[in-house]
Amino acid sequence: MPFRSGEYICVHPGSRGPQRQWPPAYFAALADHFAAQGWAIVITGTASEAALAERVQAMMQGRALNLAGKTTLGSLAVLIRQAGALFSNCTGVSHLAAAVKTRSVIISMDGEPARWAPLNKRLHHMVDWTKRQDYEAVVQEATEVLEEA
Repeated sequence: MPFRSGEYICVHPGSRGPQRQWPPAYFAALADHFAAQGWAIVITGTASEAALAERVQAMMQGRALNLAGKTTLGSLAVLIRQAGALFSNCTGVSHLAAAVKTRSVIISMDGEPARWAPLNKRLHHMVDWTKRQDYEAVVQEATEVLEEA
């Protein structure tokens, strides 16, 4: 891994179904926003999400390390544990971040954030995209998560 612990943000754009995925252009813009502030960006995903991860990476202006399809569950857990934060849809990695106590911003596309959100609201910020489709609100949540570190 070319980055030290706490120097990078994991961006996980995939989820089980496309209707539960925040648009790739937003993930790319969010990654670029924080890359411009000095954060390294690591894109994660399963092998089946590799094309989506490549699309996010291609949309970015800055650089990112794309590890989609290149990690085991254990190495992904270590990667997320050592990240400064995780930005993701409401999917399995959001629960992994909760388990390893890594700060996160989770975008809920299914309208059920209360059902799926991690319990620790200090570490994990949830954005219900079905109620508030505001990219700047996500940036604000992400900024707050990183400032609280």
